[in-house]
Amino acid sequence: MHKLIAGITVAMMLLPIPGLAQTLSYDSTNGLDLGTGATVNEFSVDGTLAGNSDSAIPTEKAVKTYVDGSTGSLIVNMPDFSSPSETTAPTVSAVKEFVNTTSPGTNYIICGGFEKNCWPQETSYTSIADDTYGPATFQYHVSSDAAVMDLSQDTGTTEADQKSEYSVKLDTTTVDSSITGGEHVALAHWVTGYDLAKMWGKEVTLSFWVKAVKTGTYCVSFRNESLDRSLVKEYTVSATNTWEEKEITVTLDESSGS
Repeated sequence: MHKLIAGITVAMMLLPIPGLAQTLSYDSTNGLDLGTGATVNEFSVDGTLAGNSDSAIPTEKAVKTYVDGSTGSLIVNMPDFSSPSETTAPTVSAVKEFVNTTSPGTNYIICGGFEKNCWPQETSYTSIADDTYGPATFQYHVSSDAAVMDLSQDTGTTEADQKSEYSVKLDTTTVDSSITGGEHVALAHWVTGYDLAKMWGKEVTLSFWVKAVKTGTYCVSFRNESLDRSLVKEYTVSATNTWEEKEITVTLDESSGS
């Protein structure tokens, strides 16, 4: 191929490339044809790429200029990410604050969904005895022989707007008619020492759903294995036979006691 440029004849040769036969051609009128329906007729040095052309190839310098000029600016105060943008970015502190305030965090309750594989022996206990485990890591406690209860797996949580398909049910079959100070019925969950080490001295939240036949004040107790350190928090059941979500937030003590 020959092309006349400023009175000088320039010889050009296109060598065939395997696999690209009939896909690459050039002529002095239309320029370089890629064989894909697009024809390139210039190399653009426009660093803004404002031409938005299908027939121009930007040079390396033009691309660098465009990219450098498109770098987003930092938004320092955007902790809630209320103004998302493709050309801006939050600071590291803004990301950390957003994660800390919106992330659900790590769930350290083992078998809190009470699924079938979390019941190593049975899913139903009649007149359950003190210190008996029902679901794994959940232990039933009763301080009075006068109070008798059945413990079983239940599916009632499908009524609540949450993900757990199952629940654990405590049903009173014999009422203790003369409750004295210190008597209690409780379902205890044991947190492993490995998990406790991650929470030590930090703010944690216990979140759960509850349904009861009686409204009123109920309690959650946080305590150590030695039973010499404890914290009791109250919550209120407002409606009978209705699933209610409760959240209790505490800061775990770093003082002595195990």
